[in-house]
Amino acid sequence: MSLLNVWVSPERALIAVDTDAITPDGQHFGMSKLLVLPHAETVFAFRGDRRFMHDLFGRFYLARCDVDLDEIMSGMGEMLASVILGLRQAGEAPLSYEVAVVGWSASEARVRGFWCTGRTDEDDWDLEEITSARVTPWRLPNLRMTPNVEGMRELALQQAEWLRADGDAGGGRLLVAHLSRREIIVRDEGAL
Repeated sequence: MSLLNVWVSPERALIAVDTDAITPDGQHFGMSKLLVLPHAETVFAFRGDRRFMHDLFGRFYLARCDVDLDEIMSGMGEMLASVILGLRQAGEAPLSYEVAVVGWSASEARVRGFWCTGRTDEDDWDLEEITSARVTPWRLPNLRMTPNVEGMRELALQQAEWLRADGDAGGGRLLVAHLSRREIIVRDEGAL
């Protein structure tokens, strides 16, 4: 189902994803699981179905008003409900989703991150603020995230191995977004 790792401090954040995806017939291909809204100083990163990712991100991308992290998070419940309703009406099979939203909070004057999880066959969803780090998948009690590219890469290599062993999407290339006030840099950190 992919890897998604986030580290947040008040001044900066690192968001890491892999690019591996699998078609229904088992073919692997590369895709972006990290999308940037530069004008909103916000990064979205996803685990789950790519249509879900596209539809949720699109709601904020196409907004006809100013959006920033604070506005995005205040509207997240309404936007999730809209995406879920659309998927249900289209007859899509139920699926789980995980979304990390990280950006500059004008109201708090700091970088903040949030983790949203749920299922499209349920009306409620869970929201958790990321106060330091969030790692998924997580299998070892001594697993750690070091808040630099080398640490993110080491962690992602282990996760990609687990995912592939389970027959899930995991691997491809490692993409890492570096976010701070007025700057978002996304780098391809190479093959996993």
